[in-house]
Amino acid sequence: MANMGTLLQLCFMFGPGVGAGLAELDRRAPFWVSAGTAVLALLIVQLYIRPPDEIFVSSEISEISEVAATGEKADEGETVREEA
Repeated sequence: MANMGTLLQLCFMFGPGVGAGLAELDRRAPFWVSAGTAVLALLIVQLYIRPPDEIFVSSEISEISEVAATGEKADEGETVREEA
């Protein structure tokens, strides 16, 4: 969390200067750069962060496949052999 606070402070310190420098190129340049940064962040989130449903489903599937492979079912800390 300290890193996030540091990043926030750096953005407040250097952001207006970067925006002013971009505004010298064109009055709309800071807005375009901001929009591009937001789209880049959206793409990163879409590619690297999975929804919670997928995380829980994949862990349940791995447990089910483990039970199917070994024939053992772990139930509240106990290992029980299933009879066929």
